[in-house]
Amino acid sequence: CASASAQGIAALWNLCPKGKDVTIGSHIVAEMIVISDCDSPNMSPSVNISVGTLETRLNRRTVYVSTPDGKIGLKLLFDRPGENALHRGDVVEIDFYGCKASRSVTPDAFTISGIRAADNILSHRTGGQIPVKEKYISELNDRDINTYVTLKDVDIVFKDGSYYNVHEDYTVKMDGWA
Repeated sequence: CASASAQGIAALWNLCPKGKDVTIGSHIVAEMIVISDCDSPNMSPSVNISVGTLETRLNRRTVYVSTPDGKIGLKLLFDRPGENALHRGDVVEIDFYGCKASRSVTPDAFTISGIRAADNILSHRTGGQIPVKEKYISELNDRDINTYVTLKDVDIVFKDGSYYNVHEDYTVKMDGWA
């Protein structure tokens, strides 16, 4: 199935030129590994509506998937927040028919929007393995965007203490989802 996935992703790349949006009018199917988690509040930037109020609906619609070999990743946007029930390590077969492919110029990355669970997710199973990919910072390129990469030989120093990879407003709301 990895070969079919590679063909499906190659078809997406060929269909949508850089800097363009294209509605996918054919059945392009690929098996992908979920590298994000629908329960995480850190999948997409949350817009501050006001002091202490975040718009989180986009976050609940966002999922990141990778080809089984880990070479290419996509950002998927479901139509509705409740449709994203995908957890880290899930394996999904996706038919991109009817979705919108948006390809940015710099960096060269894909977002597929208009995903509907009932129409576009053909199969879904748990227990997949996220591909292991380790690189030095100097080796990173556009194809690494939206994939899971472990950085080799990296130290991050903070002069004022430790760093937490969360939006500060999440730490104020402690109802179990932060």
